[in-house]
Amino acid sequence: AMKLCRDYERMGVEEREKLRSARLKALVEWARKNSPYYSELYKDLPENYTLSDLPPAPREILWSPYMMIRQTISWEESQPAAAMPEAKI
Repeated sequence: AMKLCRDYERMGVEEREKLRSARLKALVEWARKNSPYYSELYKDLPENYTLSDLPPAPREILWSPYMMIRQTISWEESQPAAAMPEAKI
């Protein structure tokens, strides 16, 4: 990671922009491939998109998997065994 940071600091403006663009495209392509939601959300992006072209994802959508999990387990079930009084370590 340190080497990447040093390399980035030594790059010119054009090189940095190319790197940022390539990383953004890789991230968006990964999201499209691995998430039906993002595949649909990003389907109409222009060919040469930038970060500002990405549509925002509503907070409710981003939190929905967490909320579904949270509703299916009790508070006690979510606690580590060591924190429960009957647990023997």
